[in-house]
Amino acid sequence: MKHPEHIAGVIYDVDDTLLKSQPTDDPLSNLHQVARLAALHKIASKYDYCAQLRDVEAQENFDSFAASPVHTIFGAFHTLLKNRGILTGEVDPTHPLILELVALKDEEYGRLLPLYGRAVEGADSFIRDFSAHYNLNGSNAIASTGIMRDIKTFLAMSNLTEFFPDDRIIDVAKVSQPKPNPEAFDRAFLSLNLPESARSQVVAFEDDPRGIASALKAGLFVCAITTRYPREHLEALDAKPHLIADSYAEFRKHFGLAG
Repeated sequence: MKHPEHIAGVIYDVDDTLLKSQPTDDPLSNLHQVARLAALHKIASKYDYCAQLRDVEAQENFDSFAASPVHTIFGAFHTLLKNRGILTGEVDPTHPLILELVALKDEEYGRLLPLYGRAVEGADSFIRDFSAHYNLNGSNAIASTGIMRDIKTFLAMSNLTEFFPDDRIIDVAKVSQPKPNPEAFDRAFLSLNLPESARSQVVAFEDDPRGIASALKAGLFVCAITTRYPREHLEALDAKPHLIADSYAEFRKHFGLAG
Protein backbone atom coordinates (compact mmCIF):
# COMPACT_ATOMS: atom_id res chain seq x y z
CA MET A 1 0.00 0.00 0.00
CA LYS A 2 1.24 3.48 -0.79
CA HIS A 3 2.28 5.50 2.25
CA PRO A 4 0.45 8.70 3.29
CA GLU A 5 1.00 11.57 0.87
CA HIS A 6 2.06 13.78 3.76
CA ILE A 7 3.97 12.23 6.69
CA ALA A 8 3.55 14.27 9.87
CA GLY A 9 5.36 12.05 12.37
CA VAL A 10 6.81 8.64 13.14
CA ILE A 11 6.57 6.27 16.12
CA TYR A 12 8.84 3.28 16.64
CA ASP A 13 8.58 0.18 18.74
CA VAL A 14 12.04 -0.81 20.03
CA ASP A 15 12.62 -4.50 20.71
CA ASP A 16 13.00 -6.46 17.46
CA THR A 17 11.89 -3.40 15.50
CA LEU A 18 14.95 -1.24 16.12
CA LEU A 19 16.95 -3.26 18.62
CA LYS A 20 18.32 -6.68 17.73
CA SER A 21 18.80 -8.37 21.08
CA GLN A 22 19.43 -11.79 19.53
CA PRO A 23 23.19 -12.44 19.25
CA THR A 24 22.82 -15.58 17.10
CA ASP A 25 20.37 -16.97 14.54
CA ASP A 26 18.70 -19.00 17.31
CA PRO A 27 15.60 -17.14 18.64
CA LEU A 28 16.25 -18.74 22.03
CA SER A 29 19.43 -16.64 22.31
CA ASN A 30 17.33 -13.45 22.53
CA LEU A 31 18.63 -11.49 25.50
CA HIS A 32 15.14 -11.02 26.92
CA GLN A 33 14.61 -14.78 26.79
CA VAL A 34 17.97 -15.45 28.44
CA ALA A 35 17.31 -12.89 31.18
CA ARG A 36 13.79 -14.22 31.88
CA LEU A 37 15.07 -17.78 32.13
CA ALA A 38 17.80 -16.70 34.56
CA ALA A 39 15.17 -14.98 36.72
CA LEU A 40 12.97 -18.10 36.78
CA HIS A 41 15.87 -20.29 37.86
CA LYS A 42 16.85 -17.85 40.63
CA ILE A 43 13.30 -17.85 41.97
CA ALA A 44 13.21 -21.66 41.81
CA SER A 45 16.20 -21.76 44.14
CA LYS A 46 14.71 -19.19 46.52
CA TYR A 47 11.19 -20.53 47.12
CA ASP A 48 10.20 -24.14 47.71
CA TYR A 49 6.82 -23.66 46.02
CA CYS A 50 8.66 -22.57 42.88
CA ALA A 51 11.20 -25.41 42.93
CA GLN A 52 9.63 -26.97 39.82
CA LEU A 53 10.85 -23.95 37.83
CA ARG A 54 14.37 -25.34 37.99
CA ASP A 55 13.53 -27.55 35.01
CA VAL A 56 12.07 -24.77 32.81
CA GLU A 57 14.03 -24.84 29.59
CA ALA A 58 14.57 -22.21 26.93
CA GLN A 59 11.75 -23.30 24.60
CA GLU A 60 9.06 -23.27 27.28
CA ASN A 61 10.27 -19.86 28.41
CA PHE A 62 10.21 -18.59 24.81
CA ASP A 63 6.71 -19.96 24.18
CA SER A 64 5.32 -18.25 27.28
CA PHE A 65 5.96 -14.81 25.78
CA ALA A 66 4.43 -15.70 22.41
CA ALA A 67 1.34 -17.14 24.15
CA SER A 68 0.89 -14.21 26.53
CA PRO A 69 -2.37 -12.30 25.99
CA VAL A 70 -0.49 -9.03 26.54
CA HIS A 71 2.83 -7.87 25.13
CA THR A 72 4.72 -7.47 28.40
CA ILE A 73 7.18 -9.32 30.59
CA PHE A 74 4.42 -9.49 33.22
CA GLY A 75 2.28 -11.43 30.77
CA ALA A 76 5.12 -13.77 29.82
CA PHE A 77 5.89 -14.69 33.42
CA HIS A 78 2.21 -15.04 34.31
CA THR A 79 1.56 -17.33 31.35
CA LEU A 80 4.41 -19.66 32.29
CA LEU A 81 3.53 -19.70 35.99
CA LYS A 82 -0.13 -20.32 35.19
CA ASN A 83 0.79 -23.22 32.90
CA ARG A 84 2.88 -24.63 35.76
CA GLY A 85 -0.01 -24.31 38.23
CA ILE A 86 1.73 -21.72 40.41
CA LEU A 87 -0.60 -18.82 39.56
CA THR A 88 -4.22 -18.61 38.45
CA GLY A 89 -6.51 -15.96 37.00
CA GLU A 90 -5.66 -13.03 34.76
CA VAL A 91 -2.34 -11.24 34.37
CA ASP A 92 -1.65 -9.22 37.53
CA PRO A 93 1.39 -6.93 37.20
CA THR A 94 1.21 -6.15 40.95
CA HIS A 95 1.57 -9.76 42.13
CA PRO A 96 4.64 -9.95 44.46
CA LEU A 97 6.10 -13.00 42.71
CA ILE A 98 5.72 -11.39 39.28
CA LEU A 99 7.30 -8.17 40.54
CA GLU A 100 10.28 -10.07 41.98
CA LEU A 101 10.76 -11.98 38.74
CA VAL A 102 10.60 -8.80 36.70
CA ALA A 103 13.18 -7.11 38.92
CA LEU A 104 15.55 -10.07 38.54
CA LYS A 105 15.03 -10.16 34.78
CA ASP A 106 15.59 -6.41 34.42
CA GLU A 107 18.84 -6.66 36.38
CA GLU A 108 20.15 -9.45 34.16
CA TYR A 109 19.00 -7.81 30.90
CA GLY A 110 20.61 -4.54 31.93
CA ARG A 111 23.91 -6.41 32.20
CA LEU A 112 23.53 -8.21 28.86
CA LEU A 113 22.25 -5.35 26.65
CA PRO A 114 25.46 -3.27 26.42
CA LEU A 115 27.47 -6.43 25.75
CA TYR A 116 25.36 -8.09 23.06
CA GLY A 117 22.61 -5.74 21.87
CA ARG A 118 22.83 -3.86 18.59
CA ALA A 119 20.59 -2.08 16.11
CA VAL A 120 18.60 -4.09 13.58
CA GLU A 121 20.56 -3.79 10.34
CA GLY A 122 19.96 -0.37 8.82
CA ALA A 123 17.58 0.82 11.56
CA ASP A 124 19.80 3.57 12.94
CA SER A 125 20.57 5.18 9.58
CA PHE A 126 16.91 4.77 8.55
CA ILE A 127 15.75 6.80 11.56
CA ARG A 128 18.16 9.61 10.73
CA ASP A 129 17.36 9.67 7.02
CA PHE A 130 13.60 9.23 7.42
CA SER A 131 13.49 12.15 9.86
CA ALA A 132 15.57 14.36 7.55
CA HIS A 133 13.73 13.41 4.34
CA TYR A 134 10.29 14.16 5.79
CA ASN A 135 11.42 17.07 7.98
CA LEU A 136 10.33 15.33 11.18
CA ASN A 137 12.57 17.13 13.64
CA GLY A 138 10.55 17.04 16.87
CA SER A 139 8.12 14.48 15.48
CA ASN A 140 9.89 11.19 16.32
CA ALA A 141 8.54 9.12 19.22
CA ILE A 142 8.81 5.67 20.76
CA ALA A 143 6.02 3.34 21.95
CA SER A 144 7.63 0.40 23.73
CA THR A 145 6.83 -2.18 26.39
CA GLY A 146 10.46 -1.97 27.50
CA ILE A 147 11.75 0.09 30.41
CA MET A 148 13.18 3.59 30.07
CA ARG A 149 16.67 2.58 31.24
CA ASP A 150 17.05 -0.03 28.50
CA ILE A 151 15.54 2.15 25.78
CA LYS A 152 17.94 4.98 26.63
CA THR A 153 20.88 2.56 26.75
CA PHE A 154 20.06 1.38 23.23
CA LEU A 155 19.56 4.92 21.92
CA ALA A 156 22.94 5.96 23.32
CA MET A 157 24.63 2.88 21.86
CA SER A 158 23.17 3.74 18.44
CA ASN A 159 23.77 7.52 18.62
CA LEU A 160 20.03 8.16 18.38
CA THR A 161 19.40 9.96 21.68
CA GLU A 162 18.88 13.35 20.00
CA PHE A 163 15.79 12.08 18.16
CA PHE A 164 13.91 10.87 21.23
CA PRO A 165 13.73 13.12 24.31
CA ASP A 166 12.26 11.53 27.42
CA ASP A 167 8.82 13.07 26.94
CA ARG A 168 8.51 11.34 23.57
CA ILE A 169 9.55 7.91 24.89
CA ILE A 170 6.53 5.95 26.03
CA ASP A 171 7.77 2.98 28.05
CA VAL A 172 5.94 0.33 30.05
CA ALA A 173 5.84 2.56 33.14
CA LYS A 174 3.86 5.25 31.30
CA VAL A 175 0.89 3.06 30.33
CA SER A 176 -1.77 1.27 32.31
CA GLN A 177 -2.85 -1.03 29.45
CA PRO A 178 -0.19 -2.91 27.44
CA LYS A 179 -0.28 -3.71 23.74
CA PRO A 180 -2.55 -4.74 21.98
CA ASN A 181 -4.39 -1.94 23.79
CA PRO A 182 -3.75 1.28 21.82
CA GLU A 183 -2.65 3.30 24.87
CA ALA A 184 1.11 3.14 24.16
CA PHE A 185 0.72 4.42 20.60
CA ASP A 186 -1.98 6.88 21.65
CA ARG A 187 0.35 8.42 24.22
CA ALA A 188 3.21 8.46 21.74
CA PHE A 189 0.99 10.22 19.20
CA LEU A 190 -0.08 12.81 21.79
CA SER A 191 3.59 13.46 22.62
CA LEU A 192 4.05 14.72 19.04
CA ASN A 193 1.58 17.59 19.63
CA LEU A 194 -0.14 17.02 16.31
CA PRO A 195 -3.87 17.55 15.61
CA GLU A 196 -6.13 14.51 15.87
CA SER A 197 -6.68 14.69 12.13
CA ALA A 198 -3.00 13.81 11.62
CA ARG A 199 -3.22 10.28 13.05
CA SER A 200 -3.35 8.62 9.63
CA GLN A 201 -0.31 10.68 8.60
CA VAL A 202 1.85 9.27 11.40
CA VAL A 203 3.84 6.15 10.51
CA ALA A 204 4.30 3.43 13.12
CA PHE A 205 6.97 0.74 12.87
CA GLU A 206 6.36 -2.58 14.64
CA ASP A 207 7.32 -6.25 14.50
CA ASP A 208 4.84 -7.97 16.83
CA PRO A 209 1.17 -8.74 16.05
CA ARG A 210 0.09 -7.27 19.40
CA GLY A 211 2.00 -4.08 18.66
CA ILE A 212 0.60 -3.94 15.14
CA ALA A 213 -2.92 -4.20 16.54
CA SER A 214 -2.14 -1.47 19.07
CA ALA A 215 -0.91 0.95 16.39
CA LEU A 216 -3.84 0.21 14.09
CA LYS A 217 -6.31 0.88 16.92
CA ALA A 218 -4.55 4.21 17.46
CA GLY A 219 -5.37 5.13 13.85
CA LEU A 220 -1.79 5.17 12.54
CA PHE A 221 -0.26 4.02 9.24
CA VAL A 222 1.41 0.78 10.32
CA CYS A 223 4.60 -0.71 8.88
CA ALA A 224 5.68 -4.18 10.00
CA ILE A 225 9.17 -5.63 9.74
CA THR A 226 9.75 -9.39 9.60
CA THR A 227 12.49 -9.58 12.22
CA ARG A 228 10.57 -12.15 14.29
CA TYR A 229 7.49 -13.18 12.32
CA PRO A 230 7.59 -14.22 8.65
CA ARG A 231 5.71 -12.21 6.06
CA GLU A 232 3.11 -14.97 5.63
CA HIS A 233 2.24 -14.79 9.34
CA LEU A 234 1.84 -11.01 9.28
CA GLU A 235 -0.20 -11.11 6.07
CA ALA A 236 -2.60 -13.59 7.71
CA LEU A 237 -3.33 -11.40 10.73
CA ASP A 238 -6.87 -10.16 11.28
CA ALA A 239 -5.33 -6.79 12.11
CA LYS A 240 -3.15 -6.47 9.01
CA PRO A 241 -0.40 -3.83 8.81
CA HIS A 242 -0.56 -1.43 5.88
CA LEU A 243 2.95 -2.32 4.76
CA ILE A 244 5.27 -5.29 5.40
CA ALA A 245 9.00 -5.28 4.69
CA ASP A 246 11.81 -7.74 5.31
CA SER A 247 14.43 -5.07 5.95
CA TYR A 248 15.05 -1.36 6.37
CA ALA A 249 16.58 -1.40 2.90
CA GLU A 250 13.13 -2.34 1.63
CA PHE A 251 11.53 0.42 3.72
CA ARG A 252 14.03 2.91 2.32
CA LYS A 253 13.00 2.02 -1.22
CA HIS A 254 9.30 2.27 -0.41
CA PHE A 255 9.64 5.69 1.23
CA GLY A 256 11.97 7.08 -1.43
CA LEU A 257 15.08 7.41 0.70
CA ALA A 258 18.50 7.45 -0.91
CA GLY A 259 20.84 4.50 -0.51
